[in-house]
Amino acid sequence: MTDSKQTSDDSGRPKNFIQIVEDGAPPFPWQWTSDAGKMDTQFMLKVLSEVRTDALREKHTTQVWNKRSHQKEDKFDRMAYLADVLDEGITSWTGLVRMGTQDELPCVREIKNRLPEACKLDILRVVVGKEIDGSDLPEA
Repeated sequence: MTDSKQTSDDSGRPKNFIQIVEDGAPPFPWQWTSDAGKMDTQFMLKVLSEVRTDALREKHTTQVWNKRSHQKEDKFDRMAYLADVLDEGITSWTGLVRMGTQDELPCVREIKNRLPEACKLDILRVVVGKEIDGSDLPEA
């Protein structure tokens, strides 16, 4: 007797799997899926190494005096850190257009920071957390 559950798609890849992207991997295509479905915008993302994310974290951490305890404490600028991670993690995109004119927008830091919050969080999970589910991979 055989198991009737389908464990792979037509290409032989397992369905609904998680792929770990290694540090130093070349940029790869990624499409954001919102509650409304898959978007036509495709991002080229680069995974940041732990060394690089640690360097960015250190760059955005300063020591300040705590007036109550009279000791130095680390103050982390989370927003600046996330902006740098997005800027380095998104290498390019296609299909991101200006509302009204439908002109393609340049892949610059200012526009990256204006992406929808849910999209930015998903991108951060990929470029820092190194997680991609199988539905995001391009067809072989």
